[in-house]
Amino acid sequence: MIKSYKHQVFIVIGILLSLFLFASNPLQLDDKAATVLAIAFLVIFLWITEAIPMAATALLPLVLFPLLDIMPVKDVAKSYGDPIIFLFMGGFFLGSPSKNGICINA
Repeated sequence: MIKSYKHQVFIVIGILLSLFLFASNPLQLDDKAATVLAIAFLVIFLWITEAIPMAATALLPLVLFPLLDIMPVKDVAKSYGDPIIFLFMGGFFLGSPSKNGICINA
């Protein structure tokens, strides 16, 4: 759920800037590369501004790449199942109790 008016503005600004980046194509890339660049910009912008939850932001390429015919969903999903991702997730899960102040000293 979107938290406030400010978050809605950030979402609209991010979408408009990424569309402008795609339309202007400053690096003279082909269409698919320009689309990937625009999606990457959108994801980075939404991640920095935290306009939507970070988990939803991280899943945007999983939805947008197949939708815009950049990669099949199977190939995109493989990137999310890489073993190094699970290593990072385990570290984040282990570190989350100390972030909330629920740390057991043994």
